[in-house]
Amino acid sequence: MFLITKQQNSNFVLDLLKIKSHGLKHAICALISVIASTPQGVNYLIEKGMTICEEVISILKDQEDGSVT
Repeated sequence: MFLITKQQNSNFVLDLLKIKSHGLKHAICALISVIASTPQGVNYLIEKGMTICEEVISILKDQEDGSVT
């Protein structure tokens, strides 16, 4: 996650979110959620654009009704 600043892009996070493993994908979403729980984390996630947030929203929209993820 913290390579966003070092690499100046968020491609590796987006690659992690595209992994076919259901469990790993949702673990990454949970980590992003924790980071986004502070104002500094929000700034960190959106400093290179909203792509990560849009991908997480897309993943969550695809969940079945009543899902806890």
